[in-house]
Amino acid sequence: METPENCDPLMEYPQYREKERVLKECKELYRAVFEISGAMFVFSMDGIIRLVNSQLERILLRPRIDVEGKPWTSLFSPEDRMKAERCLAEAEEHSSSSCELRLIGEGAESKGKNIALTISITQPGNVRVAIVRDQEGHSGFASQSNMSEEQYRGIVEGANSVIFKMNTEGTILTFNEYAEDLFGFRREEVIGRSIYETILPRRESTGRDLSGLVAGICTSEKYSQHVNENLKKNGEKVWVQWYNKPLRDGEGNVVGVLCVGNDLSDSKRMQEELVSTIEKLREVEGIINRSPAVVILFRALEGYPIELVSENIKQFGHPSLDFSSGKLWFKDLVYPDDYQRFSAELVRNTALGKGEFSHEFRIITAKGDARWVEQRIMLRRDPDGRVTHYQGIMLDITDRKVSDEDRRKSLALLMATLESTADGILVVDWAGRVVIFNRKFVEMWGIPDSVMATKDYDIIMSSARDLLKEPESIGTSSAGLQISQDSEKSTFEFKDGRMFERYMHPQEIGDKIMGIVISFRDITELKKADDRLRRHLDALEKLVEEKTKQLRNKERFAAVGETATMVGHDLRNPLQVIVNKLYLAKMELEESKDLSPETAKSMLSTIESLEGQVNYMNKIVTDLQDYAREAKPNLACVKFDVLVANFLGMVKVPEKVCIALDIEKGLEVMVDAEMMARVMVNLVNNGIQAMPNGGKLIISGMKKDDSVFIAIKDSGQGITEEDLEKLFRPLFTTKAKGMGFGLAVVKRLVEAHNGRISVESKVGQGTAFTIELPYQPRDEPKFAKLATTSQNL
Repeated sequence: METPENCDPLMEYPQYREKERVLKECKELYRAVFEISGAMFVFSMDGIIRLVNSQLERILLRPRIDVEGKPWTSLFSPEDRMKAERCLAEAEEHSSSSCELRLIGEGAESKGKNIALTISITQPGNVRVAIVRDQEGHSGFASQSNMSEEQYRGIVEGANSVIFKMNTEGTILTFNEYAEDLFGFRREEVIGRSIYETILPRRESTGRDLSGLVAGICTSEKYSQHVNENLKKNGEKVWVQWYNKPLRDGEGNVVGVLCVGNDLSDSKRMQEELVSTIEKLREVEGIINRSPAVVILFRALEGYPIELVSENIKQFGHPSLDFSSGKLWFKDLVYPDDYQRFSAELVRNTALGKGEFSHEFRIITAKGDARWVEQRIMLRRDPDGRVTHYQGIMLDITDRKVSDEDRRKSLALLMATLESTADGILVVDWAGRVVIFNRKFVEMWGIPDSVMATKDYDIIMSSARDLLKEPESIGTSSAGLQISQDSEKSTFEFKDGRMFERYMHPQEIGDKIMGIVISFRDITELKKADDRLRRHLDALEKLVEEKTKQLRNKERFAAVGETATMVGHDLRNPLQVIVNKLYLAKMELEESKDLSPETAKSMLSTIESLEGQVNYMNKIVTDLQDYAREAKPNLACVKFDVLVANFLGMVKVPEKVCIALDIEKGLEVMVDAEMMARVMVNLVNNGIQAMPNGGKLIISGMKKDDSVFIAIKDSGQGITEEDLEKLFRPLFTTKAKGMGFGLAVVKRLVEAHNGRISVESKVGQGTAFTIELPYQPRDEPKFAKLATTSQNL
């Protein structure tokens, strides 16, 4: 037997490749800007250092790996940490702040070293960028007590920093050469003028008010270091980091200020570029984190420790922090039965020198469930060519795997069904290629295996056409197989007297016709029997025609009664055995500890499906017997609302169906409670089935004159006028399943109560069944005892 090829190629994810490319470019740009900037580090809102560049490593005399992941204040001496926190608070308020601190380093040269720290906030409550400058040499400008005026002037004029003095009112007293070059003012243009009229705006472009800055420098140590925006002569803005030293007279009174400034414009631009790059990186990471594809980076070491994983790993219940912190490694994520294969595939593909490859395996969720994933791996190598990391894009393919497995099972079932049928079957696509055939077709037509191996419909049928009396009737070209969406049937007669019947059905996938299913049935004996039967029928036709009308109903009911008796006797016992076995199987399944949850769930679903089918078979037997036996109701006075409550307990009502009651208070009916419950259950179930998408079903009861009227009305699909006329006939049904006895039984049971049933319906608006029963007042104050009608075997 032939089966179609079923090899799915590895899935491609171009959209994830593009995102990965953009992410990589952003990371490279970010790394370049970060490394060429001045000494700096980045810490997050929780105060943990996330990144350190090489410039800061040289100042700290410590590798970045010893610093990253630690609190940012741990870089500074304990005495200065409170000062660092104040600097951060000011930065959060003004977006930038500066202070002078002492470092804690590993080397003797770095311990206690004074540095200037500038903190910038990229966004409120987000990333903090800290710029570090070595302060050695700057403090010497704060005092001139140990050098001559000439030495002092030489240092001031030769310094690569802005140095000037001002009085307590902000009037500039001195202005060095570097200050002239930076601000564009000649010293004679600024000396004697207010700092606010020359190089300091009263309000920054950020909105910060600087009008009180001079007074603050003279009165508060918090301004001993400060970063603010300044103005050049041409109006250009420049950012400067200032070190301010109040000058005092002999009595300790502040008489002026010595200011030393460093141009931060380049650092500011680099910082802005860094912030921009960080934002782009965050945007790309946001796109990835909202996608189903998990980006993961793990080291090429035993156990595969993870260095980076995208936040959307949480779709499997694991927080990303568990991996980046080292709490979990990749080996902890891979399903134990798959880990050896997973590791072997990494080793094999690495040894083959592949730059990237894909593989499938299972992972474990935080809840312990197994999920199938496909991972595309890209290898990272060091300058010597050694693989250091694996970068992966991981996608959950569990649904696809389940679908593939279901498809394989369906195909196996289809092929088993084809092999078990007595018909010869071919499936041909529009290109004339035979996709599937069974062995019965080969046997019926006697086609050699070598011809069947061509899978060419034209060649196959050409080898068989000479067997027919009319070879042209079958055709040899697949071009002649174009058919409509309806099935087609034709008959062929062989030279040896055999007769085959051909059925052609369109092969539909979705709303497209992909080919044709052709089945051949040997009707030789059927044809002969049909001829003999036709001769007999011709002889008996007149006699049968005369008696048919008289015997039709009698024979039908006799046949039904006989069938019901046989069915009830022959099926009830084996059905009871099946029910018992299913019950025992369910108990064993619930007690079993050897099965996986998925297998147990699947088996339980199968058992419940079998129980539903057994109940359906039992209903057919019951309907047959109810229709065949004579209905003799055992009448008793019953409260109708109690009867309704009783039978509703036997009905499974979907969540989307609303049942409403409109029953006259104290209404009593004289009925056989069990029979009437069967009537009501049947009608209610019909109403529910007529509302597959949900709706409202109303049960009402009222007494009018000498009759009791009971109505069951649904808001379902309705019934056509043509079907309404045949609704209560036995063996008539509009459902895909059923014998057509349900409403016939309902009619018989209602009529056994001397009542009648009628129906009104409009297509698309719903159906209403109305039962009219004679009202019979009870003679005794004794009510019938109701018991739920058992549908069990």
